[in-house]
Amino acid sequence: MAPPPPPLSRRATARSNAPLVGALLAFTGLMAAVPVLLHRRQMRLQEGVPMWASDKPLNATQVRRGAYLNTSSIDVGPDPDWDHGKGLYKGKLPAIMDESRRY
Repeated sequence: MAPPPPPLSRRATARSNAPLVGALLAFTGLMAAVPVLLHRRQMRLQEGVPMWASDKPLNATQVRRGAYLNTSSIDVGPDPDWDHGKGLYKGKLPAIMDESRRY
């Protein structure tokens, strides 16, 4: 009968989780940075003007997406009461609607 193999030390059988933790932290950091990187790319493509501050007419792709995102339409156009420079609305306050009456 052969002698039993020598027991492995606890250190040899246990593996470190440091590479896994490092990879998870790197992945989390990358995913947290994606919105910032996409925003910077969009600002670079728009010559430093935020997308919401543009007064240019919408192109066909933006109009098509607007129906699904519920953000804009081709017939609406820019709001004359919105001041893009200050980010303020200078029009009159919206009226309170009476929901008990039909149109």
